[in-house]
Amino acid sequence: GSSNHSYAVDRMDYFGFNPKRFGNCVPIQEDNYSCQLTGTSFTAPQVAGEAALLLSLMPTLTIYEVSAIIKKSAVKMLAFDTLTYADFDAYGYGRANAARATSFFRRGDCNNSGTINVVDLNYLVAYFFQGGPAPFPDNNFGDANCSGGLNVADISFLVNYLFQGGPPPAKPCMEFLPG
Repeated sequence: GSSNHSYAVDRMDYFGFNPKRFGNCVPIQEDNYSCQLTGTSFTAPQVAGEAALLLSLMPTLTIYEVSAIIKKSAVKMLAFDTLTYADFDAYGYGRANAARATSFFRRGDCNNSGTINVVDLNYLVAYFFQGGPAPFPDNNFGDANCSGGLNVADISFLVNYLFQGGPPPAKPCMEFLPG
């Protein structure tokens, strides 16, 4: 059957976090796995890994920039993206999303191939005018002009960059940082 649990290796045997002895870890009933991963102890390594990934893309980022990218790229997990400023004390900025975070370095790379070229331009044209797929894995990859949204102006930006010697998409796209 399906489950909403996320399983991970736990401390071995009875010393681990597994709440099996309380009957909460179905269908896996084994001491070496945990199905209730919550709290900062489980979140901190994920966010640290995301920070390391960002620094591998641009080692000159400041801690402020890394923090801002992680916060801005978090997925708002409450009912249909409704995390509000008042909720931050209870829920933080949402669920960390490394793919969205890397999009700040890959704006204009609509198909996430690692290269910005005419294929990306065709991808956006197909998306806006022919019912093609959205930029993958997130719409931010298609935001070539760093406006904070995906629209036909991104097509113009890519045409200017690819064929008229215009500037490349900003890396990272930091439009969301306060002035």
